[in-house]
Amino acid sequence: MKPNDEELDRLIDSLLAETIGNETAPDLRARILARVPQRTPVSSRRFRRLPQTGNSWMAAAAAAVVFIGMILAAIAWSGPDKSVAPPVVHRLPVEKVPSAPEAVAPRAPDPVPAPTPLPKPEPRKEPEPPPLPPPPPVVPAPKDEPKKVETPPAPAKEPRETRVTGIARIERAEGDVRLRLGDAAATGDQVLPRMEIATVGPKSRAVIRYLDGTSVEIGPESAVRDFAEGDGKGKTFFVAKGAVTAEVKKQPADRPMILTTPLGEAKVLGTTLRLKVDEKGATRLEVVEGKVRLTRLSDSKGVEVVTSHYAVTAGGVELVSRPIAPPRTGTADRPAIVLVQVLNAETGLPLLQLDPVEDRMVIALSELPTRNLNIRAVTSPEKPGCVVFNYDGEYKIEVNAPFLLMGNDPAKKPLPWTPLAGDHVLTVTAYSGGPAPSRREGQGTAGAPLTVRFRIK
Repeated sequence: MKPNDEELDRLIDSLLAETIGNETAPDLRARILARVPQRTPVSSRRFRRLPQTGNSWMAAAAAAVVFIGMILAAIAWSGPDKSVAPPVVHRLPVEKVPSAPEAVAPRAPDPVPAPTPLPKPEPRKEPEPPPLPPPPPVVPAPKDEPKKVETPPAPAKEPRETRVTGIARIERAEGDVRLRLGDAAATGDQVLPRMEIATVGPKSRAVIRYLDGTSVEIGPESAVRDFAEGDGKGKTFFVAKGAVTAEVKKQPADRPMILTTPLGEAKVLGTTLRLKVDEKGATRLEVVEGKVRLTRLSDSKGVEVVTSHYAVTAGGVELVSRPIAPPRTGTADRPAIVLVQVLNAETGLPLLQLDPVEDRMVIALSELPTRNLNIRAVTSPEKPGCVVFNYDGEYKIEVNAPFLLMGNDPAKKPLPWTPLAGDHVLTVTAYSGGPAPSRREGQGTAGAPLTVRFRIK
Protein backbone atom coordinates (compact mmCIF):
# COMPACT_ATOMS: atom_id res chain seq x y z
CA MET A 1 0.00 0.00 0.00
CA LYS A 2 1.43 3.50 -1.00
CA PRO A 3 1.82 5.96 1.98
CA ASN A 4 0.07 9.36 1.63
CA ASP A 5 1.84 12.72 2.03
CA GLU A 6 1.19 13.05 5.72
CA GLU A 7 2.72 9.67 6.45
CA LEU A 8 5.78 10.51 4.28
CA ASP A 9 6.32 13.81 6.10
CA ARG A 10 6.16 12.11 9.48
CA LEU A 11 8.68 9.49 8.33
CA ILE A 12 11.20 12.08 7.02
CA ASP A 13 10.93 14.19 10.20
CA SER A 14 11.53 11.11 12.32
CA LEU A 15 14.65 10.14 10.35
CA LEU A 16 16.11 13.69 10.39
CA ALA A 17 15.52 14.04 14.11
CA GLU A 18 17.43 10.85 14.81
CA THR A 19 20.48 11.91 12.67
CA ILE A 20 21.10 15.69 12.89
CA GLY A 21 18.60 16.99 15.33
CA ASN A 22 15.61 19.29 14.78
CA GLU A 23 17.53 22.44 13.72
CA THR A 24 18.24 21.67 10.08
CA ALA A 25 15.37 19.28 9.65
CA PRO A 26 13.03 21.67 7.78
CA ASP A 27 15.69 22.62 5.18
CA LEU A 28 16.72 19.04 4.63
CA ARG A 29 13.12 17.90 4.38
CA ALA A 30 12.49 20.50 1.68
CA ARG A 31 15.55 19.42 -0.23
CA ILE A 32 14.57 15.75 0.06
CA LEU A 33 11.05 16.39 -1.15
CA ALA A 34 12.41 18.44 -4.02
CA ARG A 35 14.51 15.48 -5.08
CA VAL A 36 11.66 12.91 -4.82
CA PRO A 37 10.36 12.40 -8.38
CA GLN A 38 6.62 12.81 -8.96
CA ARG A 39 4.96 10.04 -10.89
CA THR A 40 2.53 11.03 -13.49
CA PRO A 41 -0.29 8.50 -13.91
CA VAL A 42 -0.50 6.98 -17.38
CA SER A 43 -3.68 8.09 -19.03
CA SER A 44 -3.49 5.54 -21.75
CA ARG A 45 -6.11 2.83 -21.46
CA ARG A 46 -3.73 0.43 -23.08
CA PHE A 47 -1.55 0.22 -20.02
CA ARG A 48 -2.82 -0.34 -16.59
CA ARG A 49 -0.93 0.16 -13.40
CA LEU A 50 -0.15 -3.09 -11.81
CA PRO A 51 -1.47 -3.47 -8.33
CA GLN A 52 0.96 -2.32 -5.61
CA THR A 53 2.45 -4.96 -3.43
CA GLY A 54 2.67 -4.75 0.28
CA ASN A 55 6.50 -3.73 0.28
CA SER A 56 6.49 -0.58 -2.09
CA TRP A 57 6.32 1.92 0.74
CA MET A 58 9.23 0.27 2.52
CA ALA A 59 11.37 0.61 -0.63
CA ALA A 60 10.59 4.34 -0.83
CA ALA A 61 11.54 4.84 2.82
CA ALA A 62 14.83 3.02 2.33
CA ALA A 63 15.66 5.19 -0.69
CA ALA A 64 15.01 8.32 1.37
CA VAL A 65 17.37 7.14 4.09
CA VAL A 66 20.12 6.47 1.56
CA PHE A 67 19.61 9.92 0.03
CA ILE A 68 19.84 11.64 3.42
CA GLY A 69 23.07 9.79 4.15
CA MET A 70 24.62 11.02 0.88
CA ILE A 71 23.73 14.65 1.74
CA LEU A 72 25.26 14.36 5.20
CA ALA A 73 28.46 12.95 3.71
CA ALA A 74 28.71 15.85 1.28
CA ILE A 75 28.37 18.33 4.12
CA ALA A 76 31.13 16.64 6.03
CA TRP A 77 33.56 16.76 3.06
CA SER A 78 32.97 20.48 2.41
CA GLY A 79 35.33 21.46 5.28
CA PRO A 80 33.38 22.34 8.31
CA ASP A 81 34.83 24.30 11.23
CA LYS A 82 37.49 22.13 12.75
CA SER A 83 37.01 23.72 16.15
CA VAL A 84 33.64 22.20 16.28
CA ALA A 85 33.55 18.47 16.75
CA PRO A 86 31.98 16.70 13.91
CA PRO A 87 28.54 15.45 14.65
CA VAL A 88 28.13 11.81 15.41
CA VAL A 89 26.29 10.16 12.59
CA HIS A 90 23.97 7.36 13.62
CA ARG A 91 23.54 5.17 10.64
CA LEU A 92 20.54 2.99 10.46
CA PRO A 93 21.02 -0.52 9.17
CA VAL A 94 20.03 -0.71 5.58
CA GLU A 95 17.31 -3.17 5.06
CA LYS A 96 17.66 -5.51 2.19
CA VAL A 97 15.12 -4.55 -0.38
CA PRO A 98 13.51 -7.60 -1.90
CA SER A 99 13.34 -7.77 -5.63
CA ALA A 100 10.15 -6.59 -7.16
CA PRO A 101 7.82 -9.43 -7.98
CA GLU A 102 7.18 -10.30 -11.56
CA ALA A 103 4.18 -8.80 -13.16
CA VAL A 104 1.28 -11.22 -13.21
CA ALA A 105 -1.36 -11.00 -15.87
CA PRO A 106 -4.68 -10.02 -14.39
CA ARG A 107 -7.05 -12.94 -13.79
CA ALA A 108 -10.09 -13.02 -15.95
CA PRO A 109 -13.23 -12.54 -13.90
CA ASP A 110 -15.30 -15.63 -13.20
CA PRO A 111 -18.46 -15.93 -15.27
CA VAL A 112 -21.47 -14.68 -13.50
CA PRO A 113 -23.93 -17.58 -12.96
CA ALA A 114 -27.30 -17.19 -14.54
CA PRO A 115 -29.91 -16.14 -12.02
CA THR A 116 -32.09 -18.98 -10.74
CA PRO A 117 -35.69 -18.37 -11.71
CA LEU A 118 -37.88 -17.84 -8.70
CA PRO A 119 -40.72 -20.35 -8.22
CA LYS A 120 -44.02 -19.14 -9.35
CA PRO A 121 -46.24 -18.35 -6.44
CA GLU A 122 -49.16 -20.67 -6.08
CA PRO A 123 -52.47 -19.09 -6.68
CA ARG A 124 -53.99 -18.06 -3.45
CA LYS A 125 -56.96 -20.08 -2.45
CA GLU A 126 -59.81 -18.16 -1.26
CA PRO A 127 -61.26 -19.61 1.97
CA GLU A 128 -64.53 -21.34 1.46
CA PRO A 129 -67.39 -19.53 2.99
CA PRO A 130 -68.75 -21.18 6.16
CA PRO A 131 -71.84 -23.32 5.61
CA LEU A 132 -75.06 -21.60 6.18
CA PRO A 133 -76.86 -22.66 9.33
CA PRO A 134 -79.84 -24.94 8.72
CA PRO A 135 -83.12 -23.17 8.63
CA PRO A 136 -85.05 -23.34 11.85
CA PRO A 137 -87.65 -26.10 11.93
CA VAL A 138 -91.09 -25.09 11.06
CA VAL A 139 -93.28 -25.50 14.07
CA PRO A 140 -96.74 -26.49 12.97
CA ALA A 141 -99.57 -24.59 14.39
CA PRO A 142 -101.16 -26.30 17.35
CA LYS A 143 -104.14 -28.35 16.51
CA ASP A 144 -107.00 -29.29 18.63
CA GLU A 145 -106.13 -32.73 19.98
CA PRO A 146 -108.98 -35.20 20.06
CA LYS A 147 -110.05 -36.31 23.43
CA LYS A 148 -108.42 -39.55 24.52
CA VAL A 149 -110.77 -42.42 25.10
CA GLU A 150 -109.69 -44.50 28.06
CA THR A 151 -109.54 -48.20 27.25
CA PRO A 152 -109.66 -50.91 29.86
CA PRO A 153 -106.27 -52.49 30.67
CA ALA A 154 -105.39 -55.61 28.73
CA PRO A 155 -105.46 -58.84 30.68
CA ALA A 156 -102.11 -59.97 32.03
CA LYS A 157 -100.29 -62.35 29.74
CA GLU A 158 -99.42 -65.75 31.03
CA PRO A 159 -95.68 -66.19 31.63
CA ARG A 160 -93.98 -67.95 28.77
CA GLU A 161 -91.31 -70.55 29.20
CA THR A 162 -87.84 -69.14 28.63
CA ARG A 163 -86.41 -70.42 25.40
CA VAL A 164 -83.04 -72.10 25.54
CA THR A 165 -80.39 -70.24 23.56
CA GLY A 166 -77.77 -73.00 23.94
CA ILE A 167 -77.97 -76.69 23.14
CA ALA A 168 -79.89 -77.49 26.32
CA ARG A 169 -80.30 -76.19 29.84
CA ILE A 170 -79.64 -77.62 33.30
CA GLU A 171 -83.04 -78.54 34.66
CA ARG A 172 -81.79 -79.77 38.04
CA ALA A 173 -78.46 -79.74 39.88
CA GLU A 174 -77.97 -81.61 43.16
CA GLY A 175 -74.85 -81.67 45.29
CA ASP A 176 -71.53 -80.55 43.83
CA VAL A 177 -72.07 -80.04 40.09
CA ARG A 178 -69.39 -78.16 38.16
CA LEU A 179 -68.97 -76.79 34.70
CA ARG A 180 -65.72 -76.55 32.81
CA LEU A 181 -62.94 -74.60 34.60
CA GLY A 182 -64.49 -75.42 37.97
CA ASP A 183 -67.48 -73.05 37.84
CA ALA A 184 -70.40 -74.24 39.92
CA ALA A 185 -73.47 -75.21 37.89
CA ALA A 186 -76.96 -74.13 38.87
CA THR A 187 -80.50 -74.86 37.74
CA GLY A 188 -81.29 -72.86 34.59
CA ASP A 189 -77.72 -72.62 33.29
CA GLN A 190 -77.32 -73.03 29.56
CA VAL A 191 -75.49 -76.03 28.12
CA LEU A 192 -73.24 -74.53 25.45
CA PRO A 193 -71.23 -76.28 22.73
CA ARG A 194 -68.08 -78.05 23.97
CA MET A 195 -69.16 -77.60 27.59
CA GLU A 196 -68.26 -80.13 30.30
CA ILE A 197 -70.44 -81.10 33.27
CA ALA A 198 -68.96 -83.03 36.20
CA THR A 199 -70.59 -84.35 39.37
CA VAL A 200 -68.34 -84.62 42.42
CA GLY A 201 -69.23 -86.92 45.27
CA PRO A 202 -71.60 -89.89 45.71
CA LYS A 203 -74.68 -87.72 46.17
CA SER A 204 -74.23 -85.31 43.24
CA ARG A 205 -76.26 -85.50 40.05
CA ALA A 206 -77.56 -83.23 37.29
CA VAL A 207 -80.39 -83.35 34.75
CA ILE A 208 -80.24 -81.49 31.43
CA ARG A 209 -83.13 -81.06 28.99
CA TYR A 210 -83.11 -80.38 25.24
CA LEU A 211 -85.67 -78.32 23.30
CA ASP A 212 -87.37 -81.42 21.93
CA GLY A 213 -87.91 -82.79 25.45
CA THR A 214 -85.01 -85.25 25.51
CA SER A 215 -83.54 -85.47 29.03
CA VAL A 216 -80.18 -86.76 30.24
CA GLU A 217 -79.43 -87.51 33.90
CA ILE A 218 -75.75 -87.50 34.88
CA GLY A 219 -75.11 -89.74 37.89
CA PRO A 220 -72.65 -89.39 40.77
CA GLU A 221 -68.89 -89.25 40.14
CA SER A 222 -69.43 -88.69 36.41
CA ALA A 223 -68.01 -86.44 33.68
CA VAL A 224 -69.75 -85.61 30.40
CA ARG A 225 -68.36 -83.16 27.83
CA ASP A 226 -68.31 -82.04 24.18
CA PHE A 227 -72.03 -81.32 23.86
CA ALA A 228 -72.93 -80.50 20.25
CA GLU A 229 -75.91 -80.24 17.92
CA GLY A 230 -76.54 -78.76 14.49
CA ASP A 231 -74.64 -78.41 11.20
CA GLY A 232 -76.65 -81.30 9.79
CA LYS A 233 -75.86 -83.55 12.76
CA GLY A 234 -77.91 -84.74 15.68
CA LYS A 235 -77.30 -84.43 19.40
CA THR A 236 -73.91 -85.73 20.57
CA PHE A 237 -71.86 -85.78 23.75
CA PHE A 238 -68.95 -87.75 25.22
CA VAL A 239 -69.18 -89.75 28.47
CA ALA A 240 -65.69 -89.83 29.96
CA LYS A 241 -66.64 -91.74 33.12
CA GLY A 242 -69.58 -92.52 35.39
CA ALA A 243 -73.22 -93.25 34.61
CA VAL A 244 -75.79 -91.59 32.34
CA THR A 245 -79.50 -92.29 31.95
CA ALA A 246 -81.20 -90.83 28.88
CA GLU A 247 -84.84 -90.60 27.80
CA VAL A 248 -84.49 -89.78 24.11
CA LYS A 249 -87.44 -88.49 22.10
CA LYS A 250 -87.87 -89.77 18.55
CA GLN A 251 -85.01 -88.42 16.42
CA PRO A 252 -84.78 -88.02 12.60
CA ALA A 253 -83.48 -91.15 10.93
CA ASP A 254 -80.56 -89.24 9.36
CA ARG A 255 -79.69 -87.40 12.59
CA PRO A 256 -79.66 -89.91 15.49
CA MET A 257 -78.48 -89.02 18.94
CA ILE A 258 -74.92 -90.34 19.45
CA LEU A 259 -73.37 -91.10 22.85
CA THR A 260 -69.62 -91.75 22.66
CA THR A 261 -67.31 -93.32 25.25
CA PRO A 262 -63.59 -94.18 25.22
CA LEU A 263 -64.33 -97.68 23.87
CA GLY A 264 -67.80 -97.53 22.32
CA GLU A 265 -70.46 -95.55 20.48
CA ALA A 266 -74.24 -95.81 20.89
CA LYS A 267 -76.65 -94.52 18.21
CA VAL A 268 -80.15 -93.77 19.46
CA LEU A 269 -83.28 -92.97 17.45
CA GLY A 270 -85.63 -92.86 20.39
CA THR A 271 -85.45 -94.94 23.55
CA THR A 272 -84.63 -95.06 27.25
CA LEU A 273 -81.16 -96.31 28.10
CA ARG A 274 -78.49 -96.46 30.76
CA LEU A 275 -74.82 -96.08 29.96
CA LYS A 276 -71.98 -96.78 32.37
CA VAL A 277 -68.24 -96.19 31.85
CA ASP A 278 -65.50 -97.32 34.26
CA GLU A 279 -62.04 -95.85 34.88
CA LYS A 280 -60.55 -98.01 32.10
CA GLY A 281 -63.10 -96.91 29.50
CA ALA A 282 -65.14 -100.12 29.44
CA THR A 283 -68.74 -99.37 28.43
CA ARG A 284 -71.93 -101.12 29.48
CA LEU A 285 -75.18 -100.26 27.68
CA GLU A 286 -78.56 -101.28 29.05
CA VAL A 287 -81.69 -100.65 26.99
CA VAL A 288 -84.82 -100.15 29.07
CA GLU A 289 -87.08 -99.61 26.07
CA GLY A 290 -86.45 -99.43 22.34
CA LYS A 291 -83.37 -100.41 20.36
CA VAL A 292 -79.81 -99.04 20.29
CA ARG A 293 -76.87 -99.82 18.03
CA LEU A 294 -73.66 -100.28 20.08
CA THR A 295 -70.31 -100.29 18.24
CA ARG A 296 -66.92 -101.27 19.64
CA LEU A 297 -64.43 -98.64 18.47
CA SER A 298 -61.37 -100.90 18.51
CA ASP A 299 -62.60 -103.07 15.61
CA SER A 300 -65.89 -101.35 14.55
CA LYS A 301 -67.86 -104.46 15.48
CA GLY A 302 -71.45 -103.67 16.43
CA VAL A 303 -74.53 -105.27 17.97
CA GLU A 304 -78.21 -104.37 18.25
CA VAL A 305 -79.31 -104.10 21.88
CA VAL A 306 -83.05 -104.33 22.39
CA THR A 307 -85.42 -103.86 25.33
CA SER A 308 -84.29 -105.45 28.61
CA HIS A 309 -80.91 -106.42 27.18
CA TYR A 310 -77.40 -105.14 27.66
CA ALA A 311 -73.99 -105.34 25.98
CA VAL A 312 -70.44 -104.42 26.95
CA THR A 313 -67.59 -103.03 24.87
CA ALA A 314 -64.43 -103.94 26.76
CA GLY A 315 -61.49 -106.28 26.64
CA GLY A 316 -61.86 -109.81 27.93
CA VAL A 317 -65.48 -110.53 26.94
CA GLU A 318 -67.48 -110.99 23.76
CA LEU A 319 -69.62 -108.18 22.34
CA VAL A 320 -73.04 -109.82 22.51
CA SER A 321 -76.49 -108.75 23.61
CA ARG A 322 -77.49 -110.47 26.87
CA PRO A 323 -80.80 -110.37 28.74
CA ILE A 324 -80.88 -108.37 31.93
CA ALA A 325 -81.55 -110.79 34.80
CA PRO A 326 -84.51 -109.86 37.00
CA PRO A 327 -83.49 -108.51 40.38
CA ARG A 328 -83.18 -111.04 43.19
CA THR A 329 -84.31 -110.04 46.65
CA GLY A 330 -84.31 -111.84 49.97
CA THR A 331 -85.22 -111.39 53.62
CA ALA A 332 -83.43 -111.82 56.89
CA ASP A 333 -85.07 -115.22 57.31
CA ARG A 334 -84.29 -116.29 53.78
CA PRO A 335 -81.42 -114.22 52.32
CA ALA A 336 -80.61 -114.25 48.61
CA ILE A 337 -77.53 -113.88 46.40
CA VAL A 338 -78.20 -110.97 44.03
CA LEU A 339 -75.13 -111.45 41.78
CA VAL A 340 -71.43 -112.28 41.70
CA GLN A 341 -68.80 -109.97 40.22
CA VAL A 342 -65.09 -110.06 39.51
CA LEU A 343 -63.08 -107.37 41.33
CA ASN A 344 -59.82 -105.71 40.42
CA ALA A 345 -57.86 -106.61 43.55
CA GLU A 346 -55.56 -103.63 43.03
CA THR A 347 -58.37 -101.04 43.22
CA GLY A 348 -61.11 -103.01 45.00
CA LEU A 349 -63.57 -102.05 42.22
CA PRO A 350 -65.51 -104.47 40.00
CA LEU A 351 -64.50 -104.92 36.37
CA LEU A 352 -67.39 -103.52 34.32
CA GLN A 353 -67.22 -106.32 31.73
CA LEU A 354 -67.51 -108.93 34.54
CA ASP A 355 -70.17 -107.21 36.61
CA PRO A 356 -72.04 -109.50 36.85
CA VAL A 357 -70.44 -112.80 35.90
CA GLU A 358 -73.02 -114.40 33.62
CA ASP A 359 -73.66 -118.10 33.21
CA ARG A 360 -71.60 -119.67 30.41
CA MET A 361 -69.45 -116.58 29.98
CA VAL A 362 -66.07 -116.80 28.20
CA ILE A 363 -63.37 -114.63 29.80
CA ALA A 364 -60.13 -113.77 27.98
CA LEU A 365 -57.72 -113.34 30.86
CA SER A 366 -55.02 -111.77 28.68
CA GLU A 367 -57.37 -108.95 27.62
CA LEU A 368 -58.32 -107.89 31.13
CA PRO A 369 -56.63 -104.76 32.57
CA THR A 370 -55.15 -106.87 35.40
CA ARG A 371 -54.61 -110.48 36.48
CA ASN A 372 -54.95 -109.67 40.18
CA LEU A 373 -58.59 -110.64 40.69
CA ASN A 374 -61.10 -111.74 43.29
CA ILE A 375 -64.79 -112.72 43.26
CA ARG A 376 -67.42 -110.96 45.38
CA ALA A 377 -70.99 -112.07 46.22
CA VAL A 378 -73.65 -109.35 46.60
CA THR A 379 -76.44 -110.35 48.99
CA SER A 380 -79.93 -109.22 49.94
CA PRO A 381 -80.08 -108.21 52.72
CA GLU A 382 -76.51 -106.87 52.94
CA LYS A 383 -75.69 -108.75 56.18
CA PRO A 384 -76.90 -112.34 56.19
CA GLY A 385 -75.66 -114.91 58.74
CA CYS A 386 -72.96 -116.26 56.37
CA VAL A 387 -72.13 -116.93 52.71
CA VAL A 388 -70.81 -120.26 51.42
CA PHE A 389 -68.70 -120.43 48.20
CA ASN A 390 -68.37 -123.73 46.33
CA TYR A 391 -65.69 -123.21 43.65
CA ASP A 392 -65.00 -126.35 41.64
CA GLY A 393 -65.92 -128.52 44.68
CA GLU A 394 -63.89 -126.54 47.22
CA TYR A 395 -65.80 -124.74 50.00
CA LYS A 396 -65.09 -121.39 51.54
CA ILE A 397 -67.28 -119.67 54.21
CA GLU A 398 -67.38 -115.88 54.76
CA VAL A 399 -69.26 -114.29 57.68
CA ASN A 400 -68.36 -110.59 57.23
CA ALA A 401 -69.01 -108.31 54.28
CA PRO A 402 -67.66 -107.87 51.76
CA PHE A 403 -68.07 -111.57 50.99
CA LEU A 404 -65.00 -112.51 48.90
CA LEU A 405 -64.03 -115.88 47.46
CA MET A 406 -60.38 -115.39 48.36
CA GLY A 407 -60.94 -113.17 51.38
CA ASN A 408 -59.30 -109.84 52.24
CA ASP A 409 -56.46 -108.53 54.37
CA PRO A 410 -56.90 -106.76 57.75
CA ALA A 411 -57.34 -103.46 55.87
CA LYS A 412 -60.37 -104.97 54.07
CA LYS A 413 -58.49 -104.94 50.78
CA PRO A 414 -59.19 -107.91 48.46
CA LEU A 415 -56.46 -110.51 48.33
CA PRO A 416 -55.17 -111.00 44.76
CA TRP A 417 -56.00 -114.19 42.91
CA THR A 418 -55.65 -115.38 39.30
CA PRO A 419 -57.97 -118.16 38.07
CA LEU A 420 -56.53 -121.01 36.05
CA ALA A 421 -57.40 -121.49 32.42
CA GLY A 422 -60.26 -123.91 31.73
CA ASP A 423 -63.89 -124.43 32.66
CA HIS A 424 -65.08 -123.54 36.16
CA VAL A 425 -68.31 -123.76 38.18
CA LEU A 426 -69.17 -121.43 41.05
CA THR A 427 -72.17 -121.85 43.37
CA VAL A 428 -72.88 -119.29 46.10
CA THR A 429 -75.52 -119.68 48.90
CA ALA A 430 -76.53 -117.30 51.68
CA TYR A 431 -77.73 -118.54 55.12
CA SER A 432 -79.63 -116.75 57.85
CA GLY A 433 -77.34 -118.26 60.54
CA GLY A 434 -73.60 -118.65 61.03
CA PRO A 435 -71.33 -121.41 59.69
CA ALA A 436 -72.15 -125.04 60.49
CA PRO A 437 -69.48 -127.25 62.14
CA SER A 438 -68.92 -129.04 58.85
CA ARG A 439 -67.73 -125.76 57.24
CA ARG A 440 -69.58 -126.79 54.09
CA GLU A 441 -72.83 -125.02 54.87
CA GLY A 442 -74.40 -122.51 57.18
CA GLN A 443 -76.95 -122.70 59.94
CA GLY A 444 -80.47 -121.38 59.78
CA THR A 445 -82.41 -121.04 56.54
CA ALA A 446 -80.67 -121.13 53.17
CA GLY A 447 -81.70 -118.84 50.36
CA ALA A 448 -81.84 -119.87 46.71
CA PRO A 449 -78.29 -120.57 45.48
CA LEU A 450 -76.76 -118.79 42.45
CA THR A 451 -74.67 -120.89 40.03
CA VAL A 452 -72.52 -119.58 37.13
CA ARG A 453 -70.38 -121.59 34.72
CA PHE A 454 -67.58 -119.75 32.90
CA ARG A 455 -64.45 -120.47 30.89
CA ILE A 456 -61.05 -118.84 31.34
CA LYS A 457 -58.82 -118.72 28.27
